[in-house]
Amino acid sequence: MMQSTTSYDYTYKKQEGNNTHLEVNGVMDLSQQAGASPLPEGAEFKLTGTYSGTVQVDTPSGMIKDNPFEQTIKGNIEIQGMQIPFNMTGKGRIYSTKL
Repeated sequence: MMQSTTSYDYTYKKQEGNNTHLEVNGVMDLSQQAGASPLPEGAEFKLTGTYSGTVQVDTPSGMIKDNPFEQTIKGNIEIQGMQIPFNMTGKGRIYSTKL
């Protein structure tokens, strides 16, 4: 329903014992996928966004231990000739533990 192109840059920050800390910054380009849109017929959208956060990786296993991040998406949605501005900011966290 949506096509997304993303690009991430990872920057090494520090090593603490078995944990590697990385800074991550990314950009996103979101557009309609041909033939399948989450919006009404004839509607169009073009959105862009950013992603930033820190990643703590367990160095021996390569497993992500903790990844708090912030994401923003902005752009316009056009429905029946009407321009609707879109602006969203979200925070999330990805973490895992070895079982």
